[in-house]
Amino acid sequence: YQGDARAQVHFTRHAKTLCAIMKAEPGSIACAGVGANWMIVPNPCDWKSDPFARLMCHEKGHNLGHAADHPIF
Repeated sequence: YQGDARAQVHFTRHAKTLCAIMKAEPGSIACAGVGANWMIVPNPCDWKSDPFARLMCHEKGHNLGHAADHPIF
């Protein structure tokens, strides 16, 4: 189950609450539909000390309209 996948990712500061509504394991900070193509995860921009979160925050910025002509970080 670790191979490449395609999913709609919902970055949100309300992931824990939304996952509880989706009946995820109690206390989950992220969740995904089993066999589905969606996941709800915390906003990576809140996890700046983690290199992968920094990368995802950067790319999310492009999704929100940040131009490509800038330094990497």
